[in-house]
Amino acid sequence: MLKAVFFDLDGVLCDTSQHHFQSWKLVAEKFNFDLTVKKNEKLKGLNRKESVNKILSWADVQLAEARKEELIKEKNNQYLKLIDLMTPQDLNEGVLKLFHSLRSNGVKIGLGASTSHAVRVLDKLDCIAEFDAIVDGNMVKRPKPDAEVFELLMEKLDVQPEECVVLEDSPNGFESSKRAKIKCVAMGNLCTGHDACCSLAIKNLSELNFESLAKLVAPN
Repeated sequence: MLKAVFFDLDGVLCDTSQHHFQSWKLVAEKFNFDLTVKKNEKLKGLNRKESVNKILSWADVQLAEARKEELIKEKNNQYLKLIDLMTPQDLNEGVLKLFHSLRSNGVKIGLGASTSHAVRVLDKLDCIAEFDAIVDGNMVKRPKPDAEVFELLMEKLDVQPEECVVLEDSPNGFESSKRAKIKCVAMGNLCTGHDACCSLAIKNLSELNFESLAKLVAPN
């Protein structure tokens, strides 16, 4: 029986991925490295330290840890400027309809995000009240692909893995749900090869409702 659905933030609820991309691109330009859209896909699901290390590796640059921290702060400041321009119109297609479908059937809604700015983003999107529980980068010691984010959500909502579904768009998210033993729906452009971790692949949330998600956890 479906009791809870866990949403990722970036790329699922809204497209903050473009804000991350533009912010990291400015960092990469400091080292004459062109961060392409294709390269940026490999940053999805990584935390800030992992991302800056990946960019520096691509640029063949070595820096002291103190300088890396400065770059992370510069990126973060630029990202927050872009986040503060967001409005409820930035919610992805189908989000509000899916919220309503889940609520109407008594399903709890959780957010499991890698970013430490999840609450700030949800506030700008004016949808924070939709969530029964939120776990973000400030609350975990081990980020995705570790299962901790989803384990904390299950603890907060008092549900078991077989009663949940995760909506994700990144390989780290897919793997995190797998480690938490929760069925996962893969959304967006990274669905190829998803079947190793995920039960269903979609283009956007308008393809989902309570019934389609409940089928994923229904007894055989």
